[in-house]
Amino acid sequence: MMKSPLQSLRCFRNVHWDPSSILASGYRDPQAPRIVLDRRETLGWSFIPWRIDSVRESDGHDHTEYSLHSPQGALPRLEDLLRGMKIPEGSRQTAPSEIVPPFQNGYVLLIPFEWGEQFEPSGGPHSSRGVPMILADCPEVVSYHHSSRTLFLPSSCPWQPSRGQITPKRENLSPIPLDPSLSFEEYATRIELIRDAIGRGDYFQLNFALTFDGSLAEEIDFLALYESLSRINPSPGMGFFSWRQSTVVSNSPERLATIRNGQIITTPIAGTFPVIPGETDTLSRFLSDPKEKAEHIMTVDLLRNDLGRICEPGTIELPRLLAVERYAHLYHLVSDIRGTLRPSLSAWDLLTAIFPGGSVTGAPKRAVRKEIGSLEGKPRGYYCGSLGFLDHSGFWDLNLLIRTLFITGDRLSLPVGSGIVSDSDSRREYSEIRTKARTFLERLGRPQ
Repeated sequence: MMKSPLQSLRCFRNVHWDPSSILASGYRDPQAPRIVLDRRETLGWSFIPWRIDSVRESDGHDHTEYSLHSPQGALPRLEDLLRGMKIPEGSRQTAPSEIVPPFQNGYVLLIPFEWGEQFEPSGGPHSSRGVPMILADCPEVVSYHHSSRTLFLPSSCPWQPSRGQITPKRENLSPIPLDPSLSFEEYATRIELIRDAIGRGDYFQLNFALTFDGSLAEEIDFLALYESLSRINPSPGMGFFSWRQSTVVSNSPERLATIRNGQIITTPIAGTFPVIPGETDTLSRFLSDPKEKAEHIMTVDLLRNDLGRICEPGTIELPRLLAVERYAHLYHLVSDIRGTLRPSLSAWDLLTAIFPGGSVTGAPKRAVRKEIGSLEGKPRGYYCGSLGFLDHSGFWDLNLLIRTLFITGDRLSLPVGSGIVSDSDSRREYSEIRTKARTFLERLGRPQ
């Protein structure tokens, strides 16, 4: 008799999702990263790695392994693992008759933007040195199915959920000053440089970011901040990653790629418009804006080309084009691009084709990656990188790390960018950036 995929799990129905209690459990290894992967808006599921056997780090130059439950020295290098990890060919499986967690074991991957230089060098001024790709081996995962309010725990996990109502934790934040890295005048000068380069034909579009920076005067529960953001602004690519001195709090609306049954789908966001309370024609003005549509179509074309490098000819299609998604303070234009993967691809092959995402670089991708480093003056690090999971059956889900707060020691960084095209207006782009940052700034006590 075939073993049910639920036989190795304990199931609790009609319970609340409580990441803080799970991650605070005394049964977890306190040295392991604390991770939440939230895909409630797309898959209907959220995941927390319960047991993490090992963590590998590589910045393309230095390589480190941390064996939490694996023999020291028994692990392949991160790059070798990605090159050897083949994407299984798609199978036409029927949907199970019971609710089954789609991610029960595998890897969690955190990739910095500059790792694109390892996959496909652009000649930019910044390498990935000092900001590593991180891969955590997760043989046991806690899963929660939101619509049925069902929690699945690994059989080895003794933690028990509460049946009572959960009181949301308060961040209790004192206002944290976060100051933009560029004044409007400095920002406008950079935008004019980009527009001049576009006019010369150096490139067609470039994603340019500034950063809101600050420092901590007191200890903050960043997991409580993450949970607060997930309630007020639920987004398709949310995630939380905290280990040692670094924390990533992501409220990202964008996914880099989802792979399942041999198919890949990428969901670019390009085109933004503010939500203006009381206005009745905002959507019609957004959809008729030629700059926003041009930016979006350019990004869609770029990503179709990216998928063309790894997909079977004739299989790339657009299930959604120029759809509108609404978030707390803004609207986005969103499309879906889907294709059937070629056989025998490795994880390295796939990431080389799609990373970093086209919506956070520009077109042509390699040329603008080189310019981004020069214009922004510093490496992006994990901003515009990716956080997500991949399992051994070929199921992947990777976000793009935008709308994300990064904490290292007592330093906070909130980078925010926008796509610049030939007819971009500096004041409008600067206003868009502040609108994109607004949800975080409000939660940090700095309403805009």
